[in-house]
Amino acid sequence: MAEEIIMRGNFTAAQGYANKKLSFTGLKPGFAYNLIDFQLYPSTSIGAQSVEMAGCISCGGNNIDAANIDFNLDEIIGTTAFSANSSVPNNPTSHTVINDLYPITQDLNINTNDTQGTNVNWQCKFRKVVLSGPAQAAANYKQYSIQND
Repeated sequence: MAEEIIMRGNFTAAQGYANKKLSFTGLKPGFAYNLIDFQLYPSTSIGAQSVEMAGCISCGGNNIDAANIDFNLDEIIGTTAFSANSSVPNNPTSHTVINDLYPITQDLNINTNDTQGTNVNWQCKFRKVVLSGPAQAAANYKQYSIQND
């Protein structure tokens, strides 16, 4: 089993940035993953267009609005924002907040938003962690209870 895995994809404006599932089913017992990196990148020319994008990775069953994050929600594992202004080319900014201590043992949700209505590319990286039996049971219960609130 890989020590780190990368998942990536593209949300289209036509899909309405709908929730997608990041699948962690089939994990071997005693293992979990931590989110260690989450990035967004526009699908249009950065220097020619203004872009404001946001993304959210969560473990809950709710579709969280990536453009209006509330850190009081326990299910938020990672959020990121990317912006670039066409009047200041080649000067994009990105801000990311990740709960890199959260042991992921079940499927996650990812969604994005772009104020300009363009497609959004995303990539996230996870690191494998070894869990004892009781730690895995606690992680499974925590993620299950958040999903079923």
